[in-house]
Amino acid sequence: MRTLVIGDIHGNYQSLKAVLLKANFDIDNDRLIFLGDYIDGFEQSVEVVEHLIDINENSSFENIFIMGNHDSWMIEALNEGLEQFRNHEFIESKYSSWLRNDGWSTYLSYLKLSDDEILKHKSKFYDLLKYFHIIGKKLYVHAGFDPDVGFRITKNQNQQEFLWNRSLFESAYAKWSQRKGRIDKRFDLANVEFDTIYIGHTPTVKFGITEPVKMGNVLNLDQGCKINGRLTAWIEEQETFVQNTK
Repeated sequence: MRTLVIGDIHGNYQSLKAVLLKANFDIDNDRLIFLGDYIDGFEQSVEVVEHLIDINENSSFENIFIMGNHDSWMIEALNEGLEQFRNHEFIESKYSSWLRNDGWSTYLSYLKLSDDEILKHKSKFYDLLKYFHIIGKKLYVHAGFDPDVGFRITKNQNQQEFLWNRSLFESAYAKWSQRKGRIDKRFDLANVEFDTIYIGHTPTVKFGITEPVKMGNVLNLDQGCKINGRLTAWIEEQETFVQNTK
């Protein structure tokens, strides 16, 4: 079995299909772990979710779907009920932040679906999303957490931080930059209880980084798919990766 960890997709259905093809994804032998933000950005959010539902229903494994901040907006809107979800004025009033942040294309595409199709996506995908997942000494989370606060306190006091807080990556990047990309035993780990913390949320292309780089024990797999279609799939067992770069 291989484990493929995949970064933020942001409605880019073509990039999702391409990166799975490049990874030679085998539904019978590969488990998938996604780091959130499946929707908003490109205009195929419905297709992305439908494809992930199909994979999950036919997979031999329990795939893991982490919640991203964009997904959380969608979940909140869906939890209002179908009548309110289809109420333009209500959604515009209550979820203006979502709509302003590339949510319009997602929302409008879902309005084209039947009630049954929307409820299918809710029950078979959005309701399954998790704030984090732990396997052994590996943590999978969308954005991260404040390393000065730590994982456990964040878990117990404010799990919304897992969707938004960029300071884990910013701290790791600052230490990595100071050493000019060289990692050694003096590198202060972000959280000693984890050997690897997988995150997305912060596109590394904004820092001039187009490939995943392990900074201490932090590995950011968002290489900017929302910006440029560059989607990363990390193959855990081989500690290597494939990318769609279009």
